[in-house]
Amino acid sequence: MSTRLGSRALSHEAKEHTAVIAALIAEGTVIADKSHATEFAMSGWGISPLGRPLNPIDADDTFFSGGSSNGSESAVAAGLVPATL
Repeated sequence: MSTRLGSRALSHEAKEHTAVIAALIAEGTVIADKSHATEFAMSGWGISPLGRPLNPIDADDTFFSGGSSNGSESAVAAGLVPATL
């Protein structure tokens, strides 16, 4: 799966899993998906040229998941996955 670091300027196709992901898969972990991140993981507000995930527990989206791991935060808050990395 392509990795963009939250930027339209980059697109990198990984050749292998990181050591952590490879170890988790070896232990039977199911990798559910790849989540969104802010551009180069540098925004405290969760803003990226690729968009941002909506707050799954605030339908008005008054409060949003911020920070570099905002996609992971939203996935856990929505109950889609028990944990993220």
